[in-house]
Amino acid sequence: MKVMLLITGLGMGGAEKVVCELADKLYESGQEVCLVYFTGDIVRRPVHQNIKLYKIPLSSGISAFKSIYSLLKLVDQVQPDVIHAHMFHANIMARLVKLFRKSVRVICSSHSNFEGGRLRMATYALTENLCDVHTNVSDNASRALMQAGAVKNKKIMTVYNGIDSNRYKYDPDLRASTRQQLKIADDAKIIMTIGRIDTPKDYPTLLKAFKIVAEKEKNAFLLIVGDGPKKQEMENLANVLGIENRLQFLGIRNDITALLNASDVFVSSSAWEGFGLAILEAMLCERPIAATATDGAVELLQSNLVEIGKPEALAQMIENSLHSVQKNWVYPKAESFDWKYILTQWLNLYKGNAGK
Repeated sequence: MKVMLLITGLGMGGAEKVVCELADKLYESGQEVCLVYFTGDIVRRPVHQNIKLYKIPLSSGISAFKSIYSLLKLVDQVQPDVIHAHMFHANIMARLVKLFRKSVRVICSSHSNFEGGRLRMATYALTENLCDVHTNVSDNASRALMQAGAVKNKKIMTVYNGIDSNRYKYDPDLRASTRQQLKIADDAKIIMTIGRIDTPKDYPTLLKAFKIVAEKEKNAFLLIVGDGPKKQEMENLANVLGIENRLQFLGIRNDITALLNASDVFVSSSAWEGFGLAILEAMLCERPIAATATDGAVELLQSNLVEIGKPEALAQMIENSLHSVQKNWVYPKAESFDWKYILTQWLNLYKGNAGK
């Protein structure tokens, strides 16, 4: 089967990570795969070098026809059986392809419970007949998009994000060596978060919560893994809060398993989150978790959830996690998201065996 994956960009976000891993898993299962992106530079890419990457610059206004024409030319060249698009702009581009190439099966995937305002939801509803299946990454996120008017006559299906569960394990030796490399004292309490430094992750709430924790825990430190447009703003806020010496911005990292092992509590402070891939990674590494009750987090976690945008509540949950007698937490549900299960669902959708 020939599969063309479309995504808005190949930045550092969770959706980009999932799509690159999906490309690899499809390739390993014997499918012909290519990946098309529209904006920005490549931060993430599939592991397999044989997976071709194409960039089609996304223009606005009258120039948008050039982007559509270029994509149609590529579709005619590759002749995919399936186009699987991810995120709003790529989803709309895939639907426009369907308008002109009706034989191609089109799957559109959203990765959040919020993909924009009324205009975007109306655009989704107006073009819903141009996609064969619309999916989202959690049941709650699917319901949220339906309630926002993204569809009128169809139901958005849920297909969870996949993960290589064997890559994320608790390892006491890895914990010790990573803390040594990072020059972290044995008695230091490490609070960690992972994610793009942008509005959806609500880092102001996290920094305010950490200030409360830091006033009580003199050996507590915050590590932020990721980068994004709000980084300078968050550095300024840290200075205002007086916690700049108690946190580090680690940037984009490829040693997530090691960093999670080195931490004592993982925190997700998101204002909205369709799934929460970093939460799942922390679950597999058996880390205590303090999280805001986003749609994704509620489906992954049974406890340790607090109201969104409440620094005091988040700080208390972090404190509770730091002082819990149970240092390693086992989450039985975590391994059910392994790629061996999720890939089967995608292949069934590609073949038209589900989602009708």
